[in-house]
Amino acid sequence: MKVSQESSEWYKRSNTIWEDNGFPIRFTTKTKHEKIDFNIAKKVVKSFWKLETGKKIPYDIREGSGNRYNWVSWKKKMLTINTERGWANMVHEIGHLLGYIQKMSKPHCAEHATLEYRFTKYVFDGNYIEKSRSNMS
Repeated sequence: MKVSQESSEWYKRSNTIWEDNGFPIRFTTKTKHEKIDFNIAKKVVKSFWKLETGKKIPYDIREGSGNRYNWVSWKKKMLTINTERGWANMVHEIGHLLGYIQKMSKPHCAEHATLEYRFTKYVFDGNYIEKSRSNMS
C-alpha cells in the first residue's frame, strides 16, 4: 500500500519513540514481543478510545494469545487484545480499528498516522509500559 509523504513522516516519529525505548519496529518471525499485562492494556485502550472518540468503547474486551492480531468480533461485539503481540502491535492494530470507526479515508492515511503517533505518545506519557512490567513481575 502506498503511503503519502505526510503519513510516512508521522510513522517515522512514532517508530522513533518505540526504537528509542528499546522496542523493535522491524519485526521478523524471530522477534520476541514483550507480553503486556491485560488489565493495563484494557485500561489504555478504554481510556485512549474515550479520549479520541468522546465515547466509551462499545465492545466487551477479552484477552487473546498466540500468533493472532488484536481484533474485533463484530457479531459478538468483542474486542480481543492479544497480550503476546506486544505494545507496538497493539497500538498499530487498535489504531486501525479506531480509524475504521472514525471513517478515515483509508488505512495508513495521514489521519491514521497522526492517530497512531498520539496513541504511542499516550502509552509512553502515561508510563503504561512500566506499569505493565511491574504488574508482570
